[in-house]
Formats: sequence, structure tokens, C-alpha cells
Amino acid sequence: MIRLVTELVHRLEHPGAGGFTDPVGVATLPIGPLGRVSVFNGLIDGLNSHTKYPKQAWELEQWLGSPQSHAILGSGGYVWPAIRSLDPLFLKYWAKNGIDMSAFLTEAHGQVVNFPVSPGIGDALTEVGNDLGPAWLGTESVSQALKTAQTDANYILRTS
Repeated sequence: MIRLVTELVHRLEHPGAGGFTDPVGVATLPIGPLGRVSVFNGLIDGLNSHTKYPKQAWELEQWLGSPQSHAILGSGGYVWPAIRSLDPLFLKYWAKNGIDMSAFLTEAHGQVVNFPVSPGIGDALTEVGNDLGPAWLGTESVSQALKTAQTDANYILRTS
């Protein structure tokens, strides 16, 4: 999945790179039987308890969570700021690059669940990304790729 997101961002920032010229956009998730549910992809920082510089590490951590830091992240289009009043910065960055990212904000204001944390989740997500690749490339049906991804992820999570 990380590879797909990285590739998407690269293609958004460099149209035509690598021979890719198809238009790229962002849309909300489909609505299922329980409604539209999005996963919260929060970022977290951590301090190493064995650092030789705990005071400086704490100062950095405080700055990383500051409005000043989040304004830089949002205005550069890197990530959504974790401060709602700064959301327009992220939208504005991508709008000037021709991409309407408001679908992400729509998702954030809807039904949101936390990202799963369990043994094997990293391996399962890697496999899901691999399984969905053929659907993204158009060499396999979406329904088949999703069935394969579900089977593989469930197996990894049950056996990890």
C-alpha cells in the first residue's frame, strides 16, 4: 500500500513522469451496507528512552506537534495538519497543482475507525497491496483482486 500511495503522490506531483499521462484524481470511498467507513491514518512520534539528549528530544517533539510545524506540513502538501483550522493549507497546496483533495476531508468528517494494530498487520497490508496491484493495472477484475486480498490478509492475521 505504501508503494501505491508513494507512486500516486509522485504522479500527482510530476504529471507525465515515466510515461504515465492518465488523469489522476481523488474520490470518496464507496458506501457499503454499514455506510461509508474510513480508517484514521494518524502519525505518531516517539522518543527513545535511551537518548543521550532527552531535553532536546522533548523540545523537538513539542515543536513537531506545534501549529508552526503543522502549517509547514499542510502548506507543503505533505500530510493533513493535525489541527483542523489548518486543513485549508493542505487543500490549497493540492488545488494549485490541479488536484481536488476535498474527498479526504469529507471522509475525515464521516465515520472513522482507528488503524488496526495487531500481530501480522504489516505483512497483511503488504500482501493486500500486492494483491490489489493487478486491479490497479487493469489486468484483473476488482472483485477478484479484493477476494484474493481478503483471503490472504485473513490467513496472515490468523496465523501470525
